[in-house]
Amino acid sequence: MTHIKNTAFALFVLVLFTFCNNDHRNIKEYYFPIEELKDGKVYEYQSISDERNPPFYWYYQTLEQQKSTFLIGTYYGPDFTQYQLIQEEMVSNGMLLDNFYWFEPDTLNNKQIQVPANIESGSVFGFELYDPPTVLVSSINWRMPSDTLTKMTFIRNRQYDKDTTYSYQNQTYDCVKFYVRELIDNENEGHLEQEYEATEIYAKGIGLIYFRKDIAKDFKMEYELKDIYDMKEFEKKFQISLEK
Repeated sequence: MTHIKNTAFALFVLVLFTFCNNDHRNIKEYYFPIEELKDGKVYEYQSISDERNPPFYWYYQTLEQQKSTFLIGTYYGPDFTQYQLIQEEMVSNGMLLDNFYWFEPDTLNNKQIQVPANIESGSVFGFELYDPPTVLVSSINWRMPSDTLTKMTFIRNRQYDKDTTYSYQNQTYDCVKFYVRELIDNENEGHLEQEYEATEIYAKGIGLIYFRKDIAKDFKMEYELKDIYDMKEFEKKFQISLEK
């Protein structure tokens, strides 16, 4: 938690160095291909550390609104239920988190309740990579309708680590690797905090291709991109699951 709380100061120092050093390069091509997602694509991720961990899906679609460009992402679990909805805005030097929603099941009415999160800091991905690299901070908090006394906070620090490569469907891609620290805080008459390290790899022309979260000594999540396809194929998978 100390590392997370000191982020504001660390970011301030890094920004000072950034403005003193004009040596940088553009890594926009390593994020999700915004220009190619106007018709929408589903990214399917599969566990590579534990076969018992189920797959999950992100549906990404680009939205042009007036003079702004947004990336809309919808997270679906293995049961094809919607659990998250995000909206990121593309600005000149990166992606900013514009909206974030959780979905909580309403068992009485058999539907999902959309829960908006408060965005305190929304730096998602920077297109300009400086030396030394800056720390990008995302911080959101929310209260669930079923437990309004509990405030949940999620903080992510993301920083460029190095260039690397990764294979996807028998092809090797140039990639950038990020060092990540995440914090989850459950606040209800006290704080129950969980902080852990993570790794993310973004492939040129694809986006997020691999990630690992070292949540605890005996528990980690490690996933890689398995496939990319359109919504019709995703709906077909859903239909097949209903028939089983």
